[in-house]
Amino acid sequence: MFGGGALGKLIRNYDWRGTSLGPIERWPPALHIAANLIVNSGQPMFIAWGADLTFLYNDRYAPILGARHPHALGLPFQQVWPEIWSDLFPLVEAALSGRSSWMENMHLVMERNGTREDTWYTFSYSPIFDEEGRTGGMICSCIETTQQVYAARFSRFRLELDEALRSALDPQQAMGRAAEVLGRNLQVGRVGYGEVDPSGAFVIIERDWTDGTVGTVAGHHRMESYGKPIIDELRAGRVLAVDDVTRDERVEAGKAAFAAINTRAALAVPLVRNNGFKAMLYLHHSGPKNWSAEDTAFAVEVLERTWETVERARVERRLRESEERHRFLDALGQMVTKAMDPDEIL
Repeated sequence: MFGGGALGKLIRNYDWRGTSLGPIERWPPALHIAANLIVNSGQPMFIAWGADLTFLYNDRYAPILGARHPHALGLPFQQVWPEIWSDLFPLVEAALSGRSSWMENMHLVMERNGTREDTWYTFSYSPIFDEEGRTGGMICSCIETTQQVYAARFSRFRLELDEALRSALDPQQAMGRAAEVLGRNLQVGRVGYGEVDPSGAFVIIERDWTDGTVGTVAGHHRMESYGKPIIDELRAGRVLAVDDVTRDERVEAGKAAFAAINTRAALAVPLVRNNGFKAMLYLHHSGPKNWSAEDTAFAVEVLERTWETVERARVERRLRESEERHRFLDALGQMVTKAMDPDEIL
């Protein structure tokens, strides 16, 4: 084993006698060659070798493992990624049968930092043949494409949102269409807008969008029924993400209120204007959901864009009403003037 940075050193110093590979000096030439290849590569790569597919990887692959690094070194491949093993097994089986696989932007739900997260990867699985022509293991070269996938999704989302807002006939329709675009893209049960009443104690919801799995929550709601700590965060202008109301201490006093509206996960984006909490965009889901940074970005974009549209429509409506009132008063003044003209009376 030559060079290879931090992982090269870890592999050299690892006690392989406790694995199916045995002491490093007794590894077959094919494994030595493959190991030297990956640790000296600038591409994220790993090897799974032997009967239990013992796992070796390089420095560039370590960030993909998250909290699993460095403990993943020397484990059977299945133990490294148990939550996605069913997704990967057909590809592993093909590689061990001597067939290569190429996957582009494959979606995998991984747990690498304590929570489940959506990820996407482009990668290849290829067999490694030993000196007798048998498949001794497999090698993977990969790159995470999660950010690129999200960027493409965000671009499409913006176009869809633009179209929804452009075709809306009034503020309520604009909010309804934007809520549907957001709900369908994030695959949640309910999305809506609530305006805070002048007292600051209630949120008023005229209507919302649902996917049919939950009902509407239109009406008046006392905000602190859902837990004072979370309402305090919204009043402070902070986005609130609750992955599971049954496990979040901030919602302790509001569990019954969330249960009554069939909500297990909630994301709320406050609208603060002139140092006051004026409104919010909320997303509800009937099951637990790990809200990602991208989910929050989508929701913030919808609230800001929609509220601009709504406020502009309201201003335009007030201007129209004012113009109509001025035209009416002007016409009325002309009628009175004519009625008071002696020449007109005669």
